[in-house]
Amino acid sequence: IDDSEHETDPVWTVFANPVSTMATFRTKKVIAGEKRFELFDSSGRLVRTHRFEGQEFLFERQELLGGMYFFKITGEQGKSATGKVVIAY
Repeated sequence: IDDSEHETDPVWTVFANPVSTMATFRTKKVIAGEKRFELFDSSGRLVRTHRFEGQEFLFERQELLGGMYFFKITGEQGKSATGKVVIAY
C-alpha cells in the first residue's frame, strides 16, 4: 500500500488479497486515533466507508461483486495511504 508521503516502506499491509470473504488491513507502525477506510469501484465511485480505531481493520466483502477496487485509509492527522484490492469472482 502506497503512503501519500512516499515513504520507502508501505505503512499498511493487506492479508488475503484477492479477497474471498474478508481481509485484514494492518498498519506497520502505530497510528493514533480514529481512521477512515474508503473503498471505490473501478469507475471511482465510493462504494463503502468505515471508521475504525486501533492498528487493524477487518474488511468483510458482504455483497460486493468480484473485481478490482481501490481504497484509501486516512488518519486523524490527514495522512492517507492508498492501494488496490481484488475481490474474487
